[in-house]
Amino acid sequence: KPANKKINYDISNHLPSIEFKQISTNKKIIRCYCLSDLHADTEKNQMWIYDNCNVSTINPLETFSIIIIPGDIGTEIDQITKVFDVLSQRYDLVCYVPGNHEAWKRGVISAKEYTANYSTSSDTNNPGNREAADSLVKLKLILDIAKSFGVAIGPVRIHSQNSSDGLVIYPMYSWYHSGWDTEPDLTHPDYLAVEKAIPFNKKWGDFALCGWPEDLIKSVDFVSTDVDSDNTTLAEAFGWLSESHLYSDRYGSPLIQCNDTVISFSHFLPHQSLCPEKRFLLEPLLSRVIGSDPLAEQVVRLKPHLHLFGHTHIPIDLTIDDIRYIQWPLGYHRESTRQCHIVHSSGPLLVYDSSQYHNNNHIPNDTQSLDAVWSEYYNKNTRDPSIVNEISPWLQKRLDSFSGFVK
Repeated sequence: KPANKKINYDISNHLPSIEFKQISTNKKIIRCYCLSDLHADTEKNQMWIYDNCNVSTINPLETFSIIIIPGDIGTEIDQITKVFDVLSQRYDLVCYVPGNHEAWKRGVISAKEYTANYSTSSDTNNPGNREAADSLVKLKLILDIAKSFGVAIGPVRIHSQNSSDGLVIYPMYSWYHSGWDTEPDLTHPDYLAVEKAIPFNKKWGDFALCGWPEDLIKSVDFVSTDVDSDNTTLAEAFGWLSESHLYSDRYGSPLIQCNDTVISFSHFLPHQSLCPEKRFLLEPLLSRVIGSDPLAEQVVRLKPHLHLFGHTHIPIDLTIDDIRYIQWPLGYHRESTRQCHIVHSSGPLLVYDSSQYHNNNHIPNDTQSLDAVWSEYYNKNTRDPSIVNEISPWLQKRLDSFSGFVK
């Protein structure tokens, strides 16, 4: 049976049902790809998706193709709909879980439609800033659209009629909380001066652009990055959405057969080692808004062969406690020549190929994600968050750019 847990607020009645799906295909090969953080609100990213997310040339009659999207397709409903439309036409299956940008209240109708019909209207039904009533309403709208295109928002098992091996894909719903960050803060004087002048929580977009029912979480609790007053309400509420399909462990699940490869995915991070130390981050307190303890517990309990995630826009491929973790983000266009260049130049990442077999599963062991800068760095260097009075050159440069705000 699923783990017996209690939460203070059940958000499942605000969202579409999350169901388990079985797919049997007569195609000989199953291949699965991953791409997170598409940020398709911009035309340049839309064009990249249109040009690069296409597997029709790889034995389409023999290959069942899947793409996993671990959140942050975008904010604007019309652009998100276009992505679902394109991907569902090009892949046999699209698997998706929303990120924080989908939870931004704005974008429920297109800017063009709003300008044409509402911008000068005095109608009492005027939708204001094109906003949903709250973030749960916005997420429901997006998940309903996803389901209308046949996108899987719940667990799915795919197997070929030509093989006993299957692929089980688990979307894990999540939200961050500040107490997930257990590592020491920086003490460098330049950082402290800038943080005092321009606090991180005044810059973090979610705090201004998301909104939750007051009986779920109060605004003052949501916008806090204080670890001492950590509020796990959202992390627990979103994590609960995954519980109906999770069991005491992978082998106790009736959804998984003994020879199956298991891939789980989330938008947020389950493990702090998947993010570089604070001295390397352009926003050192980013660590307060990226991870979830309930998610971490669920990943460890499921023990997938591979867990995919997104959010930080840092391509990385690491194995921690026998679980492999990969982030493969498209990111913002301005990052296409920076940390996300490897993704922009390579396209969606192949993460499962039933025609290959390595270490008792079908996950390739030579993926391009292993060549990402941070993958290579941590394969050569031990992570050390205790270094708090030194900062990277790029963080120093960013802090210097704020010098005019520092008294």
